[in-house]
Amino acid sequence: MRFAREYRPAIRIALLQEIPLLALASLILDGGGMFRVLSVAVLSHWAAILFILGRRPRSPTRLDLALIRFGFWSMPIIIGMVAPIVWRLTGQERLP
Repeated sequence: MRFAREYRPAIRIALLQEIPLLALASLILDGGGMFRVLSVAVLSHWAAILFILGRRPRSPTRLDLALIRFGFWSMPIIIGMVAPIVWRLTGQERLP
């Protein structure tokens, strides 16, 4: 399957944002909590990117490109708010 050329710069920007942040998060001495939240955020962002690519491989909209470029920044906030709720629903007392 071939994708539109407009996706390339957007994916490049996403990678240039996420890779350094993952590297920095791995250096934080909090027992790996920040790295785990950021890892889930990165994985969920790439799941969204794959969904966008699968849905419109040849004709991206402006919103698609914006979500690929900058959608990552909303993911840690969303994951940080949702993770404690999910954790409690699974019967855990606190986040590890």
